[in-house]
Amino acid sequence: MTLREQIMVDQAAIGRNTDEFAEELEFDGATLTPEGEPLKGIIGRQRFRLPGGGGWAGAAQGELTVHLMREDLAEVPEIGERVTLNGESLQVLDRSEPERGLLSFVLG
Repeated sequence: MTLREQIMVDQAAIGRNTDEFAEELEFDGATLTPEGEPLKGIIGRQRFRLPGGGGWAGAAQGELTVHLMREDLAEVPEIGERVTLNGESLQVLDRSEPERGLLSFVLG
């Protein structure tokens, strides 16, 4: 195995170490993975930004980042869809493509 291949394996293992880096959550109605394990993810800090122009002047928009393993989701929501996170209804503002199996969502 090359060094590059080993690094990729290590990064994937770190992302799947949900016991240490993640918390149990409810995402879009699911609390279990397709395999029946508790659904776990990493929730980023709430961020607020002030969009400029277009009638947004003075209005703050909250954002939350959630990281989940692709294999833990039965369906992946698209940008613009509404999802629930721990009972709160939010819109998917942005989504990363799976990188080493990890999806990142920006919700607001």
